[in-house]
Amino acid sequence: MPGLKHGRELSQITFYGNNKWPEYSTKATAWFVRGEVKYFESAQEALEWLDIQH
Repeated sequence: MPGLKHGRELSQITFYGNNKWPEYSTKATAWFVRGEVKYFESAQEALEWLDIQH
């Protein structure tokens, strides 16, 4: 998990999917990083939140 070693360097992390495990991963990851962690059901929403043009 990148947060354990680089957690202070990350400002945003996103998970996306349409089942429960990405949603649970979002909550667990938030314990290990300082940055903002969010879950989205679509990849497009996740990329927009990260402000990545894809």
